[in-house]
Amino acid sequence: MSLEMWFRDDLRNILFSINVASAAAARFSDQELVAAYRQGFEEALESTAVALGIPPGEVGLHPPRASGVQPASRGRRVSG
Repeated sequence: MSLEMWFRDDLRNILFSINVASAAAARFSDQELVAAYRQGFEEALESTAVALGIPPGEVGLHPPRASGVQPASRGRRVSG
């Protein structure tokens, strides 16, 4: 029996790459609908990150950098 092990950095990178792919695909749709979809999508990824012990801000499109450089705004949010 083998031991399967994932490192937190690997899981964070996987969640981040999923987010990037979704954002790229969303560029070609209705803006209001896309904004609502992206908000829910990012919240689902952030919830998954929390369950894995990863701070939710680290899986957004502009994760914080170790150098202390602050990321740009994540974009428009749809108010609920």
